[in-house]
Amino acid sequence: MDMAEETQFIQFKLRIPAELHGRLEQAATAAGRSITAEMVTRLDRSLNSIEDMIIEHRLAEMRVNGYVVVEMERKLAMAQAELDLCRGPGQMDRRRELLAVVNQLKGEISTHLKFQRLLDDQIEAVRNGDLPQAQDV
Repeated sequence: MDMAEETQFIQFKLRIPAELHGRLEQAATAAGRSITAEMVTRLDRSLNSIEDMIIEHRLAEMRVNGYVVVEMERKLAMAQAELDLCRGPGQMDRRRELLAVVNQLKGEISTHLKFQRLLDDQIEAVRNGDLPQAQDV
């Protein structure tokens, strides 16, 4: 092994149950690999699987959040249209109610759009190999 190959690997001691070692040994033999190569292959595959699951989960959250934003934007458009029609002096109370609804919807839409950006950032981080901490998942 030359110097370049040595810097690509870290060697450490690992304790595993004898039964698991036997299963790894059988799998490595069946695959024509060393036990170390089998363990590296399986660890890599499991980490990629975790990354894929996180990305799929975040994409699903983005889709649901997107539907919520569309529905809120629809309600906002309706409230704004009704607000435009409330012009008479006897409609001041209704105008105040509608203004409150419009402002609330704008705030909620803003919050959901921030959440979309957060999810997008998390997906990008996972794609770059930065797995989120347990509390972020």
